[in-house]
Amino acid sequence: MSLWSLLSTLILGRGSALLLLVYLFRLSVRLWHKTQLWDLQHCSTDLTGKTAVVTGANSGIGKVVSQELACRGARVILACRNRKHGQRALAEIQAACKDACLLLWDVDMSSMASIRSFARQLLRECPEIHLLVNNAAVCGMCLGMLPPSTF
Repeated sequence: MSLWSLLSTLILGRGSALLLLVYLFRLSVRLWHKTQLWDLQHCSTDLTGKTAVVTGANSGIGKVVSQELACRGARVILACRNRKHGQRALAEIQAACKDACLLLWDVDMSSMASIRSFARQLLRECPEIHLLVNNAAVCGMCLGMLPPSTF
Protein backbone atom coordinates (compact mmCIF):
# COMPACT_ATOMS: atom_id res chain seq x y z
CA MET A 1 0.00 0.00 0.00
CA SER A 2 1.44 3.38 -0.99
CA LEU A 3 1.92 6.31 1.38
CA TRP A 4 -0.68 8.27 -0.57
CA SER A 5 -3.28 5.51 -0.15
CA LEU A 6 -2.52 5.15 3.53
CA LEU A 7 -2.82 8.89 4.19
CA SER A 8 -5.99 9.25 2.13
CA THR A 9 -7.76 6.43 3.95
CA LEU A 10 -6.65 7.52 7.41
CA ILE A 11 -7.64 11.18 7.02
CA LEU A 12 -11.16 11.34 5.64
CA GLY A 13 -10.26 11.16 1.96
CA ARG A 14 -7.82 12.21 -0.74
CA GLY A 15 -8.54 15.96 -0.45
CA SER A 16 -7.58 16.02 3.21
CA ALA A 17 -4.40 14.07 2.52
CA LEU A 18 -3.47 16.58 -0.17
CA LEU A 19 -4.07 19.47 2.24
CA LEU A 20 -1.88 17.74 4.83
CA LEU A 21 0.93 17.30 2.30
CA VAL A 22 0.69 20.95 1.24
CA TYR A 23 0.79 22.02 4.89
CA LEU A 24 3.85 19.86 5.59
CA PHE A 25 5.58 21.21 2.49
CA ARG A 26 4.92 24.82 3.52
CA LEU A 27 6.15 24.08 7.02
CA SER A 28 9.39 22.57 5.71
CA VAL A 29 9.94 25.56 3.38
CA ARG A 30 9.39 27.97 6.26
CA LEU A 31 11.86 26.12 8.48
CA TRP A 32 14.45 25.98 5.68
CA HIS A 33 13.99 29.69 4.99
CA LYS A 34 14.64 30.62 8.63
CA THR A 35 17.97 28.81 8.55
CA GLN A 36 19.01 30.41 5.24
CA LEU A 37 18.29 34.08 6.02
CA TRP A 38 21.15 36.53 5.63
CA ASP A 39 22.05 38.29 8.86
CA LEU A 40 24.18 41.43 9.00
CA GLN A 41 25.74 40.50 12.33
CA HIS A 42 26.99 37.20 10.91
CA CYS A 43 28.42 38.70 7.72
CA SER A 44 32.22 38.65 7.86
CA THR A 45 33.03 40.93 4.91
CA ASP A 46 36.23 42.86 5.58
CA LEU A 47 36.53 46.25 3.85
CA THR A 48 40.03 47.12 5.04
CA GLY A 49 41.81 49.21 2.42
CA LYS A 50 38.58 50.18 0.65
CA THR A 51 37.29 53.74 0.32
CA ALA A 52 33.60 54.47 0.60
CA VAL A 53 31.75 57.73 -0.06
CA VAL A 54 28.33 58.11 1.56
CA THR A 55 26.18 61.13 0.79
CA GLY A 56 23.68 62.19 3.42
CA ALA A 57 25.75 60.43 6.06
CA ASN A 58 24.76 62.66 8.96
CA SER A 59 21.49 60.86 9.77
CA GLY A 60 19.17 58.00 8.98
CA ILE A 61 20.18 55.33 6.48
CA GLY A 62 23.33 57.20 5.45
CA LYS A 63 24.62 57.28 9.01
CA VAL A 64 23.85 53.61 9.65
CA VAL A 65 25.51 52.56 6.38
CA SER A 66 28.55 54.73 7.18
CA GLN A 67 28.87 53.17 10.61
CA GLU A 68 28.63 49.63 9.26
CA LEU A 69 31.22 50.33 6.55
CA ALA A 70 33.55 51.94 9.10
CA CYS A 71 33.19 49.02 11.52
CA ARG A 72 34.17 46.69 8.69
CA GLY A 73 37.41 48.61 8.13
CA ALA A 74 36.56 50.89 5.21
CA ARG A 75 37.80 54.45 5.03
CA VAL A 76 34.49 56.33 4.92
CA ILE A 77 33.98 59.83 3.57
CA LEU A 78 30.89 61.33 5.14
CA ALA A 79 29.50 63.72 2.52
CA CYS A 80 27.17 66.04 4.42
CA ARG A 81 25.47 69.34 3.71
CA ASN A 82 25.42 70.51 7.33
CA ARG A 83 28.84 70.41 8.96
CA LYS A 84 27.46 70.58 12.52
CA HIS A 85 25.20 67.56 11.98
CA GLY A 86 28.03 65.80 10.18
CA GLN A 87 30.40 66.31 13.12
CA ARG A 88 27.80 64.88 15.48
CA ALA A 89 27.37 61.81 13.27
CA LEU A 90 31.14 61.44 12.94
CA ALA A 91 31.54 61.46 16.74
CA GLU A 92 28.77 58.87 17.17
CA ILE A 93 30.28 56.59 14.53
CA GLN A 94 33.75 56.90 16.08
CA ALA A 95 32.27 56.01 19.46
CA ALA A 96 30.71 52.86 17.98
CA CYS A 97 33.77 51.87 15.92
CA LYS A 98 36.97 52.70 17.78
CA ASP A 99 39.38 52.18 14.85
CA ALA A 100 37.19 53.91 12.26
CA CYS A 101 38.85 55.96 9.55
CA LEU A 102 36.33 58.72 8.87
CA LEU A 103 36.52 61.94 6.92
CA LEU A 104 33.86 64.65 6.92
CA TRP A 105 33.47 66.62 3.72
CA ASP A 106 30.90 69.28 2.90
CA VAL A 107 28.69 68.95 -0.15
CA ASP A 108 25.31 70.47 -0.91
CA MET A 109 23.56 68.20 -3.41
CA SER A 110 21.26 71.04 -4.50
CA SER A 111 24.23 73.08 -5.74
CA MET A 112 26.15 71.98 -8.83
CA ALA A 113 29.03 74.27 -7.78
CA SER A 114 29.26 72.42 -4.45
CA ILE A 115 29.06 69.05 -6.19
CA ARG A 116 31.82 70.01 -8.64
CA SER A 117 34.03 71.25 -5.80
CA PHE A 118 33.42 68.02 -3.88
CA ALA A 119 34.21 65.93 -6.98
CA ARG A 120 37.48 67.81 -7.59
CA GLN A 121 38.53 67.28 -3.96
CA LEU A 122 37.56 63.60 -4.19
CA LEU A 123 39.60 63.08 -7.38
CA ARG A 124 42.57 64.89 -5.87
CA GLU A 125 42.63 63.07 -2.52
CA CYS A 126 41.11 59.67 -3.30
CA PRO A 127 42.42 58.07 -6.49
CA GLU A 128 40.24 55.00 -5.91
CA ILE A 129 36.65 54.88 -4.74
CA HIS A 130 35.42 51.36 -4.10
CA LEU A 131 31.94 52.08 -2.77
CA LEU A 132 29.58 54.95 -3.50
CA VAL A 133 26.33 55.24 -1.58
CA ASN A 134 24.13 57.90 -3.20
CA ASN A 135 21.86 58.45 -0.24
CA ALA A 136 21.27 62.23 -0.38
CA ALA A 137 19.43 63.99 -3.14
CA VAL A 138 17.21 66.90 -3.93
CA CYS A 139 13.93 66.07 -5.56
CA GLY A 140 10.69 67.81 -6.32
CA MET A 141 12.24 71.20 -7.07
CA CYS A 142 11.25 72.84 -10.31
CA LEU A 143 14.03 74.50 -12.29
CA GLY A 144 12.60 77.96 -11.60
CA MET A 145 13.27 77.55 -7.88
CA LEU A 146 16.95 76.72 -8.27
CA PRO A 147 19.56 79.49 -8.22
CA PRO A 148 21.49 80.04 -11.47
CA SER A 149 24.72 78.69 -9.93
CA THR A 150 23.24 75.18 -9.80
CA PHE A 151 23.56 74.55 -13.55
